[in-house]
Amino acid sequence: MDLVTGRTMTVTSLFLSPKGRISRSQFWLGILGVAALAGCGIAVAFWTPFAYGSLPFLLLAFIATYMIAIKRLHDRNKSGWWTLVFLWAPGVTDRLSDKVIEESATWWILVLIGSVLTIWGAVELGFRRGTDGENKYGPDPLNTHDVTAPAV
Repeated sequence: MDLVTGRTMTVTSLFLSPKGRISRSQFWLGILGVAALAGCGIAVAFWTPFAYGSLPFLLLAFIATYMIAIKRLHDRNKSGWWTLVFLWAPGVTDRLSDKVIEESATWWILVLIGSVLTIWGAVELGFRRGTDGENKYGPDPLNTHDVTAPAV
């Protein structure tokens, strides 16, 4: 549901706005859309001589991933700042693990931290139910009884 109007969320607000809440099904549909955008970007990079033509697709996919994750965290009654833990930190641990000796204790610790954060984020964003009822981020996206139907 859109936070301001109480109507179904548009594709534009799903991909480009951090406001409001989305359900698990909206999250997974959004992630499917992000995968399609990224796939278009990769296809443009491989099948055209202009490699930078993929940049708009990949940039939009990057932004959309964060906006979708923020709205899903809002449904869990958590701040959007948690995206740093679930989306950014695993990438950092991966990059750091490339800088140390492979199979060393430090490497294993970094890989373990990145893996735990990735699994925790996937469970938190994609599988756990949102908070019941309205929270500080907006109305429950699953509660359709609060929305007034238009007169026919």
